[in-house]
This record gives sequence, C-alpha cells and structure tokens, in this order.
Amino acid sequence: MPTAGQLEKYETVLPGAAERIVSMAEAEHRNRHFLERVGLIGGLLVWIALLVAAVLLAHYGARTAAAVVGSGVGLMMLDRFIKGRVK
Repeated sequence: MPTAGQLEKYETVLPGAAERIVSMAEAEHRNRHFLERVGLIGGLLVWIALLVAAVLLAHYGARTAAAVVGSGVGLMMLDRFIKGRVK
C-alpha cells in the first residue's frame, strides 16, 4: 500500500487512481483471509482423517501402523501449537 503522499501524487496524475489502489488492497485483503480460512479447514480435515485412520488401524490390529500415523497426528498438533506461539 502506498503512503498517503504517494496516493496523493497518483491522484494528481490520474484522478480516481487512489480509490482504485485502495480498492485493490481491500480485495487482496479479503482474498488472503478467504485463502487462510480454506487452508485452516483443509488442514483440519486432513488431521481428522489421519486421526480416524490411526484409530481404525489400532482397532483392526495394525498397532505399528497406528502408532506411526498417530505420531504424525501428534506432531501436526505440536507444530501448529508451537507456530501459533512463536508469531
């Protein structure tokens, strides 16, 4: 986003340019938030699928595979927890 002084210069050179620049920034902001939500939902669905897979593997006797998949699920949660705290 340009500074106020830069926006003023754009507006001087091309009337309406400042409004168009602000509108583009707002649209980009909305798109970014939408993509973040999609990513969060997708990650949650993958996590749930892996958790269900680990439970089913354990239920049907594949304990080693269940431990491997379950460890992956745990590491995913740990990664999200740590990254959420670091920001």
